[in-house]
Amino acid sequence: LYSPPNQVFAWAATGNEKTATDAVLGAHAALYERNHVVDLVHPSEIGAGVLDRYRVLVCPFPYWLSAAIAEKLRAWVEAGGTLIGEGYFAGWDVEEGRHHTTVPGYGLHEVFGVRQKNAVPPGADGRVEIIAGPGLAHLAEGERVYGMLAQETFFVEGAEVLATYADSEAAVTRHRFGRGQGILVGSYVACPYRRQSHEANGALLASLVELADLSARPAVEGGRVRVDVLATEAGERMVILQNLETQPVEVVVTVPVPLEREAEDQFGKGTLAWTRGEDGASASVRLDPREVRVYRV
Repeated sequence: LYSPPNQVFAWAATGNEKTATDAVLGAHAALYERNHVVDLVHPSEIGAGVLDRYRVLVCPFPYWLSAAIAEKLRAWVEAGGTLIGEGYFAGWDVEEGRHHTTVPGYGLHEVFGVRQKNAVPPGADGRVEIIAGPGLAHLAEGERVYGMLAQETFFVEGAEVLATYADSEAAVTRHRFGRGQGILVGSYVACPYRRQSHEANGALLASLVELADLSARPAVEGGRVRVDVLATEAGERMVILQNLETQPVEVVVTVPVPLEREAEDQFGKGTLAWTRGEDGASASVRLDPREVRVYRV
């Protein structure tokens, strides 16, 4: 969710909009780098029904939401969507000009299955330690994630606890609501991924997204490479590989489409042989630092 009103609210509250902006950029980077297809959704688009096209909506630093948007989100989750949010979700009552007495606001505590119990500042080092529980795809149990600004604790009212704080209070929760689910992080983890590149923060965000029932996406072994697969109605395909690292990588790329022949790089960098398998097709490739290759298949 990219919300200019939320950025303005962050500026009015703190004197700087960067907390909200960096949270959006951090969430986008965490998912883009792990080969999820990511769009930025504007609140006006939500009112126009754009959420019908999506399975997951990530809301970084979601302090400002209107009653109309909250109602749309509730209905979308009930119909099968996955809503992922950070601390003080819809904490500000826009229509009344004050904080909600129950957070998440606008009745969204029913979607998330938790209510805010307390909120305290981070530790002396400015960090909020979050300890991963089992079942998160990209994090080992016990691995540390670091939030910022606030540590929000919850009355857990039906939600599953996915991660805790150091004092064993619930830090990340998941709750089934209708045919969908609400996932809530009690601190702010997207912004530190943007600012300090905390690898575990990005891994947490990707893990939460993958708790939804998503279609297959490209996979990479051996390095951080972004893979995009484009297709025409006529069945032509283009595979774009982008090395996100500042060093050479040798990787095995798997795409969820049935390729089974050599593809020629559009910039004259040779061909790439694809081998068809049960999960699509795979190929081995070496990429220079930040190199991009474009193959037409």
